[in-house]
Amino acid sequence: YTNAVAVSGTAFTPHHLTLLERLSSRIVLALDSDRAGVTAVKRIAGSMLERGMDVKVAQMEGGKDPADIIKANPLDFKHFIGNAVHVIEFVLNVLKEGMKDERTYKLRVREELVPLLVHMPNKIDREHFEQVVADAIGTTKDAIHYEVGRLEENEKRQATSKNEVHIEKQVTTEKAPQRRTTLESRLYALTHACVGERAWIAG
Repeated sequence: YTNAVAVSGTAFTPHHLTLLERLSSRIVLALDSDRAGVTAVKRIAGSMLERGMDVKVAQMEGGKDPADIIKANPLDFKHFIGNAVHVIEFVLNVLKEGMKDERTYKLRVREELVPLLVHMPNKIDREHFEQVVADAIGTTKDAIHYEVGRLEENEKRQATSKNEVHIEKQVTTEKAPQRRTTLESRLYALTHACVGERAWIAG
């Protein structure tokens, strides 16, 4: 593949994403199949989806990493790349593996997959995958849509709260020197005006 790039381990940064975005909006992730690799997929995919990119993941059978697969048989790797699935479907499959309790599976989907849907700016795409998730866990699309909207509102409130705190701190910092200067001026005036007399300072 000439249209491929590699990162050191799972160290994918926003700077990498900016560079990658200039080349294509269609991405296939082929990271290790271990827990760290899956976690990196979800982290990287969130940033990509937020920018409207089409993100797929190559599902490596047997938990092998890409290097081992390519060394054994490059054609197998081509097969996995060619059969890559959308990241939403990939995460659904990963969460389903080894999950015996259906309720726990649904809760894991709510915790780990719904945030990815929130990152999708394309409403049509988001609506499509809300249905995909609903079908996968046996619930209604309206239920998934509600959870997506609830999380979206929570993130907006948190962002607003952080901005308010930042502004408040900034204003406090900017005004503090002025208050100290005013207080020093009053003390200076008071000490000179009350020479030989008792001065009361209320603070």
